[in-house]
Amino acid sequence: SVEGDAEGSSGMKTPFIEYWVADANKLADTEISATLPVEDGLYSVTAFVRLVNKKTAEGDTGYEGVSFQVNNGTVVPFAGATEYPDGVAKEVTFEGLVKDGNLVIKAIVSGTNISWLAMKNVKYTKVRDLTEEEKAVVPTGITLDKTAAELVEGESLTIVATVSPDNATDKTVTWSTSDVTIATVD
Repeated sequence: SVEGDAEGSSGMKTPFIEYWVADANKLADTEISATLPVEDGLYSVTAFVRLVNKKTAEGDTGYEGVSFQVNNGTVVPFAGATEYPDGVAKEVTFEGLVKDGNLVIKAIVSGTNISWLAMKNVKYTKVRDLTEEEKAVVPTGITLDKTAAELVEGESLTIVATVSPDNATDKTVTWSTSDVTIATVD
């Protein structure tokens, strides 16, 4: 959208992301995101962000409750902005890993008293390729084909473990027993 040069616009034109409500209201808690196809790697994102407080008879009520994130990287709170008559603005930089070819840029709104959020001049830069450790797909679970069995002394039982996700880098399962007088593991 284009805000234009209306009173109070502070020069914000063609925001990349814009979320607003009437001045006397506040933004609902939400995550606003944009997804861009990119190569895997570590990315840095920079954006010029402007916030406007909800307008009440008592005046403005603070700018807390807005933060930014790339994929599941560190959440960066909005703080230390330059104040303008109609709000605050600053350049924000945040980074995160891309492991699936999708750069997800998020603005997170939670418990805030602002009525308008805009991001413009969004730029992203690939900082580096993923390390071997970062490329690894960590197992998230193990499923056993049997969860209970009764055996007579001398009998054996084979249990099959399935590691998830299917593309986990290391699917090694180490079997052990806490009491070798009751059960042994081959």
